[in-house]
Parts: sequence; structure tokens; C-alpha cells
Amino acid sequence: MVKIIDNWYYEFEDKQFVLINEYQKERVDFKTKKPTGEMITKKEEVGYFTSLKGMLTRLSKILLKEKYDAGEILTIKQYIYELKRLEKQLEEIVGE
Repeated sequence: MVKIIDNWYYEFEDKQFVLINEYQKERVDFKTKKPTGEMITKKEEVGYFTSLKGMLTRLSKILLKEKYDAGEILTIKQYIYELKRLEKQLEEIVGE
């Protein structure tokens, strides 16, 4: 896995890019369905892309939605500005 930013990674397999989100989650006991208090690392394959650019565009929209949900974006102007900033930042990180 290649790290992009924070808990976001990608892999290249069979002519496609796989966007992966790695996160911590509390383990739940299979029988009782109750949390055990132990934290485990989970990996979620978010999407499959034929181009690096397409994968980065999708990731920037996911990160943008997280900012919107957190109340950090309140206007369309802020939304557009932040979308362009995130896309540029991600392209610089992976060198495309």
C-alpha cells in the first residue's frame, strides 16, 4: 500500500488503482455483539479507478464531504475553493 494522506492509501492491481481507507475500530464480540474495548485496524476498499487522476478526484470529494459534515464549509464559494485546494494538494503529494 502507498500512503496518500492521513489514513488514505492506494494499491495498483491488475491495471487499476484501488483507493483504501484504513481506520481504527473497537472490536465487537461475535457472540454477545458487545464492544470488547480492544481497538483493531480495518481497511475499506473505497473504489477502483482506471487512472490516478480519477482516484485523486474521488478522494478530494470524500475529504471535502468530511469538512462539510464537520461544519467547516458554509458557502458554495468555500466549497469550490476547498475542492480546488484539495485536488492540488493531492496531485502534489503523489507527484502527478
